[in-house]
Amino acid sequence: MEIKQKNQSDLDKLFILCKEGLKKNAIDEFSQHRKIVNKYFLSTILRSDSVIDAIKREFRKIDLQIKIEDDEILGLLNNDVLKRELLDSLDTIEANDKYTKIVKKLEKKKIKDKESSVKYQAEKIISPSEGSEIKISEDIKE
Repeated sequence: MEIKQKNQSDLDKLFILCKEGLKKNAIDEFSQHRKIVNKYFLSTILRSDSVIDAIKREFRKIDLQIKIEDDEILGLLNNDVLKRELLDSLDTIEANDKYTKIVKKLEKKKIKDKESSVKYQAEKIISPSEGSEIKISEDIKE
């Protein structure tokens, strides 16, 4: 194994093994990074709905006349762009499962945050702020 002192990647790997790296759980961070940043996970992201929508937008920027379907883009990615290894391997299946779980978790969090924000705004509207009084107009009193 050859380590180059000026190569940042080599220095990062050495940091994992040094005393400071062990204190900061650098091994766990590196392991997590390797699990996510790889060709299988990237192929999963490239075939996701959000990326396909972005590709469609880019085609529309080029020519407004182009009507391209999601299936057509996905077919091009699967058949012409990505290697067969990235479509059929067990690692890809695992990456798909992880990505799906992450996306679902983020969607649930987004919905929960939205609901709590709406609830907070509703409470703010319903309850008067400190020092202010609710004034009822003369039309409503009668």
